[in-house]
Amino acid sequence: MSRDSASSQARRCYALALTALGLLAGCETVSDVRGRAVVEQREPGWRDILQPADQARLLGLGTSWATALEQARRGGFSRRIANEGALLDPQAGLSRAAPAPGSYRCRLIRIRPGSRRVPAFVVRGPYFCDVGAAPDYLSLTQQTGPERPGGHLWEDSDSRMIFIGAAARGRDDGPPAYGEQPDRNVVGVFERVGQFRYRLVLPAPASGATLEVIELIPALT
Repeated sequence: MSRDSASSQARRCYALALTALGLLAGCETVSDVRGRAVVEQREPGWRDILQPADQARLLGLGTSWATALEQARRGGFSRRIANEGALLDPQAGLSRAAPAPGSYRCRLIRIRPGSRRVPAFVVRGPYFCDVGAAPDYLSLTQQTGPERPGGHLWEDSDSRMIFIGAAARGRDDGPPAYGEQPDRNVVGVFERVGQFRYRLVLPAPASGATLEVIELIPALT
């Protein structure tokens, strides 16, 4: 398969998958014992709290990913992309995406339009991240680094979780609540890409990059 065909297929897969989710708050229609339509209000989930701009970012993930890889290749980073293996492969997500609670080493890959002064492909870290457990969801917080996303992981399927949160900066004690400062909002897709290897993919983040990928590996491995 050619590079262009692979990129097109990746865009189609992500667009169709996310569109199928509905990305809408609302109700579920069921039938009562007499066959009449009854509307049941379901419990709030990630679709209910996602703001329109962030919904658009998630829907555009496939396009952001294809654009970012092309930007990195044009900048001379084809070998770096290949060396990352499954981490930068849009279709590498595996089953059992939910990570175990605990401490993780995390590394940031930032891809953006390159220039003479700004490379298209930048790696930062290692940092430390933490996955915490609550009754209904997992939390994910980057604990070190200049920009530190923190938020919740919502189950979407066995092979993908949705991250919704916000970014702490500088000396902030922690990130603001999601939606409190829209320019700090962070949304993305969390997947497992190998044994004890995970990634959080952030399309069009507030940093101005085209795509950011955070690799997470358990700190004790």
